[in-house]
Amino acid sequence: MSLTLSLDDRIGRPFYKDGAAWCLTYEPRIRGFAVRRTEPSIPLERALEMIRAGELLWTPPATMTPPGADATVDSVREQVELLDAFRRSPMCMDSLDWGLRVRVDAQLAVARTWLARRGLKPGSPSDSPD
Repeated sequence: MSLTLSLDDRIGRPFYKDGAAWCLTYEPRIRGFAVRRTEPSIPLERALEMIRAGELLWTPPATMTPPGADATVDSVREQVELLDAFRRSPMCMDSLDWGLRVRVDAQLAVARTWLARRGLKPGSPSDSPD
């Protein structure tokens, strides 16, 4: 979760992590907070829609390392889609932290550059002229 939302704002709001929806709730039994999985799995397209609409929280990592040589094109595409959905979300749009938007744009640029360099291999079907 991001430091842009206070704890009070995060309690009871679902957030996206590892392909599932999670929720931070107060548990009187343990007299503390617990993170519970509310949906075991959410298709990525649905999660992106929910993030854009503000129904599901997601925040980018505080620091991003460029994708390594072992990264897959699909994992980097997923990262780009999540970053783009977050950038369009009310959480990002309403944020007073201008550095957050700068960081998201920088992370998008790095990931898109990686995809541009490695996305299409010479001789792949997408390279063929029509």
